[in-house]
Amino acid sequence: MRSHFYSLFSALAALVAAQTIVFPTSAPVSCPVPAIRQSWLNMTATDQQTYLDAVGIAMDKGYHFNFLQILSEPSTYFEYYSTCGWAYSSRRLLLAYQNMLRSLGPAYACITIPYWDYFADNAQIQTGTCDGTLGNCSSILTGMGGNAGAPTSLTIDGISVSGAATTSYPLNRFCELYNISCSGYVPRGPDWNTTIFPSGFGYATMANMLKRATSFYSFTFGLKNGIHNSLHLALGGAMVDAGRTMADPLFFSQHAALDMMVQVYIECYFGTNRTVAKKLSSPWAFSICAPSIAEMPKAPRVTSNITQRLPQSFENYTTIVDAANHPVIGQFFASTPPAYFSYVDTTDMGALSYNYDKNVLVSSLLANGFICPVKAYNRRLEDDASLSTKQAARVRPRNARDAAVRRLNKLRRQFWPRR
Repeated sequence: MRSHFYSLFSALAALVAAQTIVFPTSAPVSCPVPAIRQSWLNMTATDQQTYLDAVGIAMDKGYHFNFLQILSEPSTYFEYYSTCGWAYSSRRLLLAYQNMLRSLGPAYACITIPYWDYFADNAQIQTGTCDGTLGNCSSILTGMGGNAGAPTSLTIDGISVSGAATTSYPLNRFCELYNISCSGYVPRGPDWNTTIFPSGFGYATMANMLKRATSFYSFTFGLKNGIHNSLHLALGGAMVDAGRTMADPLFFSQHAALDMMVQVYIECYFGTNRTVAKKLSSPWAFSICAPSIAEMPKAPRVTSNITQRLPQSFENYTTIVDAANHPVIGQFFASTPPAYFSYVDTTDMGALSYNYDKNVLVSSLLANGFICPVKAYNRRLEDDASLSTKQAARVRPRNARDAAVRRLNKLRRQFWPRR
């Protein structure tokens, strides 16, 4: 077993020299780098409208439809939902979709996908500011069209999806089969004004997930099977159909929030601006996992290219192509590198770099050492051979560490009082 480990490590090390991450060197027009994704709550009404307008145009052009096809392709579906590739595959999808929105005209050239700040929404519930339902506690849901409409079933690219026929803007531009059939609505779940906001979205949940993380696998597995799944199920409609979930524009904002959490984890456990060698070898940057031992050979490695495929066209529906080679949306994947290790750190992606305008509490917790377990800092320093002892001391002096321990213990007592 030990010799196998060293053989694997040596093989990874040998790849380092050959592996490079090729990012575009400059952003289009004069957009800020890194781009900053804001929460829907913090956007101005004008910026919210601009985003909705862009999504509507994307539906008119058929771009949105092509994106929704990706997750239903069998090999893409397996890799996305059944392996540890989920977090970075989602990261690439969001970047490509954002590239697409930016291509729609000068008014959208620097647009970013807004994230759904469901932690702030949950805080309203805890303080009694709202009634605890999805519809009344999450302004993004009403802002993106609500869910009013008669019960219906809509066949989206061959798959029947049930829900309320929601025709609010920009969903009234939706096409379910290329631009051949356009119903002008997206099925959404039951009455959100009576659907209880799922539990487990408090700030304590975020801190607890980070506290308990033992690897990339443990953190992303918990995130996907907890927060991710419970919200999809609560929303219903297209959002609950794994293969057609991207039909609903809410998908992108929900997954932007999850992506932010993955980046917080990376900042805590792996760090930013690390070397390619570290991205290839660290268990905090990626894990190999599959539903069973028999399926492990199909699981992606950190050096694997991300599987994202879809039908070539309506006329050539049985011809499946890589998203980067698709005749319509391939242009939006062209600047996004194919390999998983390229997506470890959102702040280290050349002209594609981006970060999140985190809400005040999350930013404060992160800056003051509350969210990141102290052991994560120590582990990262011990793992980083490029830091000298003097540099390491400068990064994490003893008195700062002791202060962080005290702050973390105080936070733990607040979140998890003794029973």
